[in-house]
Amino acid sequence: MNRWRFYQGLRNEWRWYELGENGRVLRASDHAFDELAGCMQNASAHGFDGRTCHVHTRGAAQPRSADSARVMVS
Repeated sequence: MNRWRFYQGLRNEWRWYELGENGRVLRASDHAFDELAGCMQNASAHGFDGRTCHVHTRGAAQPRSADSARVMVS
């Protein structure tokens, strides 16, 4: 199963990428987003199904469960 990661960059912008089973990046966002919700919406247009993902904030990485517009701790 592929894994989705959302991360906050040094300028507080959000980006996403999808990892294959072998750990290699299959797809990645081509630009940054001001908010996580917008980033997740863009990822949905590229195959993200809103299920479990990892959200990396500037201070920590936590596995989370996502449904399109909001993120909840699993």
